[in-house]
Amino acid sequence: MERFEIKKPAADLGSLGIRRVRNAYWNLSPEALMEETINRRQGVLANSGALAIETGEFTGRSPMDRFIVIDENTARSIDWG
Repeated sequence: MERFEIKKPAADLGSLGIRRVRNAYWNLSPEALMEETINRRQGVLANSGALAIETGEFTGRSPMDRFIVIDENTARSIDWG
């Protein structure tokens, strides 16, 4: 059973370096996440019903970035450290 919550700050967040917040949000439903995003003016609802976000100046990845997943082929051919 998944939990979707908005919670008042609790002492346990301090151990994560999260301090001085009014509310902590986690595991929001897609609908609640969209509503919160729109209320904060961080995105808009497109004509199609999709949530549209303007990411600003840094929208792409560096062409030299690599993301390699360990699997049965790469496990033997890459020195994973």
